[in-house]
Amino acid sequence: MGLADIVDTVRERSATLRVYNTEEQSMIEELRGHLADRNIEIITERTTTGRPNNTAVLEHPDRSPSAYPVPELLEMLQAEREMASRLSRHIDERSFPARDTQEMVHMSREIEDRAMRIGEGTLHAGFQYVSSFKDQQETYESLANQSMDVNIYAVPDEDPPESEQITLHLETTDEIEQTWFVVYDGGGDPLQQCALIAIAEDNDTYKGVLTYEPSIIEQSINHLNDKYLK
Repeated sequence: MGLADIVDTVRERSATLRVYNTEEQSMIEELRGHLADRNIEIITERTTTGRPNNTAVLEHPDRSPSAYPVPELLEMLQAEREMASRLSRHIDERSFPARDTQEMVHMSREIEDRAMRIGEGTLHAGFQYVSSFKDQQETYESLANQSMDVNIYAVPDEDPPESEQITLHLETTDEIEQTWFVVYDGGGDPLQQCALIAIAEDNDTYKGVLTYEPSIIEQSINHLNDKYLK
């Protein structure tokens, strides 16, 4: 399974948030606003008994359902904090149809910052071209200077920069040329694993996913190891 296949897999496995018996339409609209760029569908339902009342149930194909009082769920979303819970793994999973370069850089920074905080583990990053990596080399040198194994993948459109800390994989495959990715193994902590994988489209835009699901991240890392690190 290649990186494009992994993107398709995540995009197809959207979660569902069923909101039961709420009288506050404003809460529904607020939920939709918070989750607009997440890989999740919101459905409102009413039961004949009126139970559960004002409750949101998160359903995901890979997990057991989880229930949250709607006000509590909104409070967690408003806090914008990292929650080491099932909620963060699926509410924070994003599937996006088109993002420009600036938005992709912002999402990449989320993962790079997390890796910097943890300070260990393995980070894989695909820049498409060596020329694109040169602009970001300082960031990745800083990561590599910690106890971290940093692997960079790029098509050699120009001479690669020298580095004693970073492992640079020069490839000419369509996959490397067409894919922007940052994949972090969490430094041994599954709750810290994360991955951004996106396929280049026309007009310098990308479609892809930002995921925190360990099984998806492990698939991505295994693919990169098997195809490019042997």
